[in-house]
Amino acid sequence: GRKITKINQDPGISLVQHDAEIQIGYGHDMEFDYDFDTAEKDQEQERLGLEAAVRLQAELDEEERQRISRVYESASSFIVEEWEDIQARVKADEELVQRTLDNVEIELTAKIDGKVKIVTKAYSKKIYGAAYTKLIKKARKLEKMAKSIQARRRSRIVVSDDEDDLEDPSK
Repeated sequence: GRKITKINQDPGISLVQHDAEIQIGYGHDMEFDYDFDTAEKDQEQERLGLEAAVRLQAELDEEERQRISRVYESASSFIVEEWEDIQARVKADEELVQRTLDNVEIELTAKIDGKVKIVTKAYSKKIYGAAYTKLIKKARKLEKMAKSIQARRRSRIVVSDDEDDLEDPSK
């Protein structure tokens, strides 16, 4: 007994039994004020936050889909308008070349006799024929390009920016 009393009096040494009494609160019941509903509220808030995030992502996805749809529609209508402009330009150029050929032949035939008339027609076709052939080749090239662009648009392959800045072959 004496040793235990000495040990109990020494503040640097404590016994397990002594610490257990302190922890129990010297025989008193200890009460804790813990709200178990808080954990449920936290879980509910987390669930609501996740639902809001999912709704927001769905809205963002829908906006992106609509934006892509608008871009695709405007690009498609631009291609159609551009194709119509190209066709109109080619047709106007063909008509101009044909009128020029006709006018040159008519003017020269009116001023020169029959024998020279044949030489003049051949000469004018030689000069303007090359330009006409070149124009037809450009028109065919434009038609091929426009058809390939339209085919790619139909298959929903994005056309690169290079094709949007096509050179105008009439220049």
